[in-house]
Amino acid sequence: MQTLLVPVDFTVHTARAVNYAIQIAQRSGATITILSADHRQPETDDNLLHLLQVADDLAHHHFTGIIQKIHPTETLTQIKARYHYIPSVETAAIVEEVKKHHFDLLVVSAKKRAIFSELSAGNFIRDFFRHLFFGNMLETLISTPLPCPLLIVPENCRYANINTIMYATNLEPNDYTMQKLQRFTNAIDAFINFVHVMTEETRSYNNRLAHFCTKADDLFGAANYAIAELNHHDVDAALSKYLQTNTQTNMVAMVERTNKARLDSWMLNSITRQMAYKAPVPVMILHDTADEL
Repeated sequence: MQTLLVPVDFTVHTARAVNYAIQIAQRSGATITILSADHRQPETDDNLLHLLQVADDLAHHHFTGIIQKIHPTETLTQIKARYHYIPSVETAAIVEEVKKHHFDLLVVSAKKRAIFSELSAGNFIRDFFRHLFFGNMLETLISTPLPCPLLIVPENCRYANINTIMYATNLEPNDYTMQKLQRFTNAIDAFINFVHVMTEETRSYNNRLAHFCTKADDLFGAANYAIAELNHHDVDAALSKYLQTNTQTNMVAMVERTNKARLDSWMLNSITRQMAYKAPVPVMILHDTADEL
């Protein structure tokens, strides 16, 4: 965990994403790259405090104020950071930056934009179909097989230290996603709660559980994780209730399948997407693809 990318527009929402990036950088020693289309901001490669001071000079006081309420000056001075300008912070540009510079984590804020206010500002027919099939930027990032994990900070998320991570699993994890989760937890020294929602009994359940525990022992160590089994017919409802009752959970990690039908990816809201907007904690998306290694 050496490099973090955080796209910002210098609003309160993106400041919340920066706050979590700071925490991760402080605990892992990573460098933060602030990505923005603000052409007034000069390219800088220094510490985060200096970058924020430049932002203050450009009247982004609301942005830096949110950050400085949580992180003291001494912390910001120690965080290595750089500013990078691109003409337009769009999904394709963000993905290109991640691939080009091999970032280890992409941190974004979640604020579902009003579709009609967007459509009224551009080509209605073109943008209508873009929203209908592709959704907004966040939803497109979720469905895109990014070459690194995606950390989403929901709009109503309260800031907290990431000590316990809930990982929703069907006990048949992809080796690659488990390895990526292990890299992150090792970098910040976090505990994992694996949560499995049992919607029906299967004869192979015990074998799957034993295989899963063996793999988890190898990657995380038996003392660094626990497994919770929930009996419920609705996976979404079970996970939401678990989050509400387990206040010690500071982050959710979920796998987004990238090999599902394209139409399903466009038209349906997955559990992952619902969590990205509604969860009271940050949500990490681990794309089920070997390309992230």
